Amino acid sequence: MRLKIISFLLLVSSSAMAVNYAGPVGHREAFLANSGGAMIDSPGNVLLNPAGLGFRQNKETALSVSGNAVARQEFNVSQYSVDPEEMTVRPLLAASVFPTQYGTMAVFLANPTAFRIYGGSEYTTSGVAVKTLLRIDYQELATGVTFANTVNSDLAWGVSAGVSIETQKSYGYTRAFQTGVTAATSFNLTEQKTVSLFVTPGLLYKATDFWHIGLSMKTLADISSTANTQRFATSSSSPTTVEETDKSFDPNGTNPFAYRLGQEFIFSPANSLYFDVVYVSATSAYNSNNEKYLNDEVWEGSLGYRHGFSGSYELLTGYAYTQSQNADFNMFSAGLSMNRRNNEFIVGIYYLSNTPKDAASSGFNSYGILFSSNVEY
Repeated sequence: MRLKIISFLLLVSSSAMAVNYAGPVGHREAFLANSGGAMIDSPGNVLLNPAGLGFRQNKETALSVSGNAVARQEFNVSQYSVDPEEMTVRPLLAASVFPTQYGTMAVFLANPTAFRIYGGSEYTTSGVAVKTLLRIDYQELATGVTFANTVNSDLAWGVSAGVSIETQKSYGYTRAFQTGVTAATSFNLTEQKTVSLFVTPGLLYKATDFWHIGLSMKTLADISSTANTQRFATSSSSPTTVEETDKSFDPNGTNPFAYRLGQEFIFSPANSLYFDVVYVSATSAYNSNNEKYLNDEVWEGSLGYRHGFSGSYELLTGYAYTQSQNADFNMFSAGLSMNRRNNEFIVGIYYLSNTPKDAASSGFNSYGILFSSNVEY
């Protein structure tokens, strides 16, 4: 019983602790399934590869805002009589990019990851029927600054640094019974908050006029990490007595490193192909009993395509696949970009699916409308 709950928690915790992004992030990158590791001059460079701002030629200040106009999550959980659904509206990124005497700077605020997960399981062990229900709410906010510049006409460098705040709440219910008689029930509430410093250095190299290569790395250093678990339980041996426990603990163990290798293949000024590979190192975490759990490494590949037409319009589309210890993620995104002078507006859609590798766990689908704007003045 306990192992199945922990298994599901680790599925979410590994995604929450990872320094890559399962859902769409950035400006143009969000519509290219996050394949922007070698992209030049995009506000989303602050998240994926800050070196892209080193080649920025425009001397105007730019303000960019992107987000989900509408996002919907659907869960297939047989333990619920009605499958849970969630509707959300949230920002993804707000960034201001401006030139300085020594290079390009940017300040940004991002909400790259936010979700509410429902799960459940139902099984029998040693003649005891066990049913579990679980809900997890997770939010990540990040704010920071970026500085980028060129080494020469073909090589640029950049670095983003700032503070990340992760909050997570999980609600769990467990019932165990035999021959129609309830043996035990319990309700668990766990709240977790982690404040970290993050640093993302990057390089971008123009190997040829038609091939660009980007390399970046992201790492975290915890400032504080706290969690608290409250458990309320009853059993058939003492049905009128509620056992209450309250325990605080530090959940974080080893933080991951994320390495991104991006490439842009330029077929013409209006047509480019983007290809990114991301590797996230293994991590560890602790539960309220101070038991250490390991989360395996994560690999992600993303492919994006940009096609310009009618002078001021571009079609953006992309696909990404992420493989982790507990689940696989598939993401598709697409958008239409409209350019007027130095201003850009993009509107599009995305679809994200999660498929657990454990048949006893529940997956989910998420889809919605994306928008992003970039105004220079």
